[in-house]
Amino acid sequence: MNARLEHPCATALALDGLRVESLLHCGGTFTAEGGIRLGGARVGAAFTLDGALLSNPDGHALRCADATMAVLRLRTRKPIVGTVDVRHAHAGNLDDDVSSWPEHLRLDGFTYDALVSPATVEERLAWLGGDTNGHRLRQPYEHLSAVYRRLGDDAAARQVLLIKHRRGRVELPWYGRVWGRLQDVTVGYGFRPLRAAAWLAGLLVAGTAVYALNPPKPLEAGKAPAFNPPFYTLDLLLPVIDFGQERAFNPTGPWQWLAYALVLSGWILATTIVAAVTRSLNRQ
Repeated sequence: MNARLEHPCATALALDGLRVESLLHCGGTFTAEGGIRLGGARVGAAFTLDGALLSNPDGHALRCADATMAVLRLRTRKPIVGTVDVRHAHAGNLDDDVSSWPEHLRLDGFTYDALVSPATVEERLAWLGGDTNGHRLRQPYEHLSAVYRRLGDDAAARQVLLIKHRRGRVELPWYGRVWGRLQDVTVGYGFRPLRAAAWLAGLLVAGTAVYALNPPKPLEAGKAPAFNPPFYTLDLLLPVIDFGQERAFNPTGPWQWLAYALVLSGWILATTIVAAVTRSLNRQ
C-alpha cells in the first residue's frame, strides 16, 4: 500500500476486526499522520510496515491490541512518533528493527513465537523499558526470557529476568526495596549464584585471619576443644552446621561484634540462597 493518510491527532486508518488471509502491506512510501487501528484484526500472512512513516505525537500511532498475525514486520524509515499498543496481540514471528519502535509502548500480553531480528539483549531490554507501565509488568520480561530460552540463549534469558526484578523493585515499599537490593548484591536475585560463594569465601578468609590473631577465650577452661579459626568462622557463618567451636569460645570487645556480624551475614546469605533456589525450581 503506497498511500498518504492525514488525520492528525485522530484516527487516519481504522481496520478494527479486519480478517485477511494474505499479506497486509503498509510499506514503501506509505505515510500516516494520525493513528492506525487494527484492534482484534486477524492477518493470515504478514503485516508489514517496511519503509513506512507513522506519526501521531499526541496519541496512538499504531494500535494492534488483541490482533493476531503470522508475521509482524516493523522496519519503518524513521522511528515511529506516538504510542504503539500491541497489548495481548500475537505474532508468529517478530521481524523488527528495534530502532523503529517509539519511546512509548504498551506491551502487556504481547506474545511472539520467535525473534527474527538480531538485536542484542541490551537493545531488547531497552525496548521493554519503553512500556509506560513496564516497571509494573512481569509478562513482557517473562515472555522475552522464554523466547531466548527456546533459542538456546540461557544467559540472555537470565539477564532479562534479572532486569525484571531490578526494575520492579521501584514499586515495592522501602523494606521490600532494601531486601531486593540485598538479594541483588548477594546472589543477583538467584541468577548470579556464584556471588554467594564469593561472599562466603571472603567472609571466611577475613574471619579466619582476625580470629587467628585474636583467639577468643574458652567458656570453660580445660573443657573446650582446641581453637580452630577456620572452623570457628564457619560455625558463625553457617546457621545449620555445628562444629562445636562457636559454643565453646567467647569473643569479647570488637571481636564479639565481628562474631555478631558474621552470624547475621550467614543468615542473610542462607536466606537469599534458599530464595534463589526456590525461584529457580519455580521457573523449571
